[in-house]
Amino acid sequence: MPSIPTFKLNTGHSIPAIGMGCWMGQPGAGLDQEILSSLAEALRAGYRHIDTANMYQNEREVGQVIRESGIPREEIFLTTKLNPKMYHDVVGGFEGSLRDLGLDYVDLYLLHWPQGIRASDERPYGDKEGDIGPTFNQIWAEMEKLLETHKGKVRAIGVSNYMPRNLNKLLKTAKVVPAVNQIENHPYLPEEELVELCREHGIHVTAYSPLGQGNSPFFSDADIKAIAEAHKTTVASVVLSWLVKRGISAVPKSANKDRMRQNLSLVELSDAEVERILDISRNDPQRHTHLLPGIVKDGKIGGWTLDQLGWDVGFNLPELKLQPSSKDPAASSGKGVPQAIKDFLDRFYRVSDTPDVHGEYAEHFVDDASRLHFQIGPMDATTSREGIVAWRENGWKGVTRRKHVVNGVFISPEQQSVIMLDGTVEMDKEGKTVKFNWAGRMAFDDESVERGQPLIETYKVWLSPA
Repeated sequence: MPSIPTFKLNTGHSIPAIGMGCWMGQPGAGLDQEILSSLAEALRAGYRHIDTANMYQNEREVGQVIRESGIPREEIFLTTKLNPKMYHDVVGGFEGSLRDLGLDYVDLYLLHWPQGIRASDERPYGDKEGDIGPTFNQIWAEMEKLLETHKGKVRAIGVSNYMPRNLNKLLKTAKVVPAVNQIENHPYLPEEELVELCREHGIHVTAYSPLGQGNSPFFSDADIKAIAEAHKTTVASVVLSWLVKRGISAVPKSANKDRMRQNLSLVELSDAEVERILDISRNDPQRHTHLLPGIVKDGKIGGWTLDQLGWDVGFNLPELKLQPSSKDPAASSGKGVPQAIKDFLDRFYRVSDTPDVHGEYAEHFVDDASRLHFQIGPMDATTSREGIVAWRENGWKGVTRRKHVVNGVFISPEQQSVIMLDGTVEMDKEGKTVKFNWAGRMAFDDESVERGQPLIETYKVWLSPA
């Protein structure tokens, strides 16, 4: 059984430095069995820190695995989180989670996001209809009451996704300082200012998505790979060891038995090695980014803009290899990208910048409504070329100029017909100039690529204000 270090919280309780994250993707879709088997394997491997949330819709499965594990409950540190749709009823939200878990208590209960979502739909509090709802200061006051009204059932309370601006606002009225702030944290998003602020107030930091998602770009980062080679270990082990060395616990997720065990094999990094990894994002703005584009819709998360959340950096796709562009509007910076696709991208973005050639734009896609999936901003649907034309005609209303710059292109190592890319787009619309950073994923029809005439069958784009 591996020896996992722990950190002391401001409550006096100890939290294991490495835990198992239980976010397995969108709820449903046959994931119940996956969480059961993955979590059971994690406990057998030695994990004693489990992180879930009501939003993940798997608290029942998590509780079942813990109850059936044979491991004494007091040896497991369990975190769950209040669903933003229950911010109007903190007690109801907590008791619902405890009931679903089927356990006597939770070790840590977090406010999942600063913003609440109205229980009736997906709109945030404070929408145009004037339903302002509780502020996060008011919600935190209700969280504080749980420590008294449900004594013994919740041992510590904390927050998640609180950046310096909102954390400082919360601390102005808090009677109980949060025990934990759980945030996205990894070599491309070290959040040094926030981590230091938390340290000053005795708030422990836990990193979610510490290894990014999928083929995260830092897995091929030369500096991190060099450190891994020096320690004869994996990049994942170096990243997790780097977080722990900084006093941060981490909750990576994995369904792979070998990787689960590797993630518990920490190494002792020197201060110089810690600084070397910190310098990656300090010295290269393109390597300072969130790696969770899927949670952003229309430039917002849960109805709040990135500015409201206090997030001052944008998003890029996990598989993206970010390198400077050498060609405008389309550049290839990834090895192995077929010339036919390079030529395609050049044509595609030139047509994209033209307001009156909707048919030519649509011809870049397969003409098969059963396969073509198109997602940009609010549109997310299976469609046809005719549907693409209709969307484009509507989207170009009021636009007089648009210019794409592609900064990087990377071919997926697992799917040669999938391209990841990022860049900027600037447009003049209704007398105003707006600019976005974007990341995209194009999946091409295999047969069309073989013919040397690529056609898109899936196209997804994530936008964030520049």
